[in-house]
Amino acid sequence: MHVDGSAITQTELGPYRIRERIGRGGMSQVYLAERCDGRFEQSVAIKVFEPHLTNMVGKAMLYWEAQLLAKLNHPNIANVLDANETDSSVFLVIEHVNGQSLTQWLTTNPSKSAKLTLFYDITDAIHHAHAQGVFHGDLKPENILVDENGDAKVIDFSIATHDARYTDLHIYSADYASPTQKQTGKVDASSDIYALGKIFHKLFPSHQHNSEWQWVYHKCTQPSAFQYFRIAELKSDIKALQHNKPIEHPDANALYRCRKLLKRRPLASA
Repeated sequence: MHVDGSAITQTELGPYRIRERIGRGGMSQVYLAERCDGRFEQSVAIKVFEPHLTNMVGKAMLYWEAQLLAKLNHPNIANVLDANETDSSVFLVIEHVNGQSLTQWLTTNPSKSAKLTLFYDITDAIHHAHAQGVFHGDLKPENILVDENGDAKVIDFSIATHDARYTDLHIYSADYASPTQKQTGKVDASSDIYALGKIFHKLFPSHQHNSEWQWVYHKCTQPSAFQYFRIAELKSDIKALQHNKPIEHPDANALYRCRKLLKRRPLASA
């Protein structure tokens, strides 16, 4: 198979038949494909890295990155199933998610509870990735798909995030990238936490006048020294919001905690 910079030029790639191109970025193209060797039926997404990227970082680096991504095993992350190469590049075989982007999902007017659950699951997925030493680097609504069951799937992790030589390769979206990432190209836990804060704001724009919801947003998007130190802390606050429990913020006084308790256990009317 050959990659000519705009599209692949043949219809089969190993045991897979290419059906159509479903995405394209600065460093790769993504195709919907189906298994065609007769062993079993399976639809997958195939991500083909552009030849100039392969020439820059080398196939060995791309295989190493693919191995890192393949270690991620979380229900809210699209699984990397395999990696192989063409005559000019490397490609990943990835779980195909039949769903819509987070932005499209929001047009269906999901409930606050559904949005909190979805955001918690996204946060848990990124927490899992960080525990494996993997950072996303380009979290945004287009890289979060919601399937027919209403479950989130995080897709399109950045590559070469561990090597300072390749910071120019780290594609990001200006609306969701932290100031540090924009200035230096560096991808780390704090850049993902910042992006999660921006996604939280997109999910709950009308709640930002509420001090505790505003606190979560600002705690995510502060400079790294003042951010959530770990994603586990953000998860704890989201879980508290889900269950009307107090979060840890400067206004968490006795009156605030009492109000949260009354929401959970309202007094019986006389």
